[in-house]
Amino acid sequence: MKKNVFLIGAGNIGSRHLQALKAVCLPLNIKVVDPNEANLATAKERWEAMPEKSKITRQHQVEFLNTLPANKNKIDLAIISTSANVRAKIIRELLKKNKVKYLLMEKILFQKKSDYDSIGRLLAKNKIKAWVNCSRRAMPWYQKLAAELRGRSFTALVSLGSFSLISNVIHYLDYFSLIADDNRFIINTSQIEKKLISSKRPEFKELIGTIEVYFKNNSSVKITSRANDRGPLLVYINTPAIYCLLNETTGQHLIARASHNWKLEKINSPLILQSQLTNKIVEKILKNNSSNLTPLRESSTIHLNFLEPILKHLNRFQVIKYKKYPFT
Repeated sequence: MKKNVFLIGAGNIGSRHLQALKAVCLPLNIKVVDPNEANLATAKERWEAMPEKSKITRQHQVEFLNTLPANKNKIDLAIISTSANVRAKIIRELLKKNKVKYLLMEKILFQKKSDYDSIGRLLAKNKIKAWVNCSRRAMPWYQKLAAELRGRSFTALVSLGSFSLISNVIHYLDYFSLIADDNRFIINTSQIEKKLISSKRPEFKELIGTIEVYFKNNSSVKITSRANDRGPLLVYINTPAIYCLLNETTGQHLIARASHNWKLEKINSPLILQSQLTNKIVEKILKNNSSNLTPLRESSTIHLNFLEPILKHLNRFQVIKYKKYPFT
């Protein structure tokens, strides 16, 4: 029997999810929903460009829709890859019209603080398992590194280059929260620039500067984004027993361990593209009822511990005071 999958939001990341769904080794009925015809056209092109690798993948059926349908059968998995400003509304509408078993959501989750609680309660009421796509937790090499680092106090530095701060920092907060086993970290925003800048999408905002993060096991992370910085995406992690320099732009990493007399080991492990990762995530959810990704409740805590200090930082310096997080 085919599994029913809804993909809501067919923009850049949504269309990459769709490409990966074509490689899922379970027959799927897929409904792609987006009000934007251009997004649907791009998603369809990217779907058709992906090869059919087996008899099973040739059985997939896909339908492109402008509006959210009511499905007679239970939706096995819904992937919500919309912008943050409409995600909560979409989830409420989805659950009014359909029975859903699992949800996979993009970050940043929501713009309103109240939605983190209300959506969490709504999903619990409907007995829906949900995860948030901070994808390093699903990448085998990053899983192995996290397992080696867990339980150790660490110092980390992340240089984002010119990548925007807010939309990217959540990935590192998620990953280092896993390593530190602490999602109630403390944020220092004093080195973030005062001026808001426009995001790639004009209705959203961004920031640049440095965020400092402190965990209960005396670990700390400093994450920096700079305007016009053309340098690579670098992550440096230091503990008494191991240090790592990860070049996430090239996938070329260096690791040295005290147990190996600090001999440098070169590792090639690029970040896995979403179009090559979602299929593995989906297969594990549908086959095993589980995922290595962050459960919604845990991710909500990480989001709010980050976004609330950022909102206070904004409102210290902005004439117009924000009640919501203007990010996606």
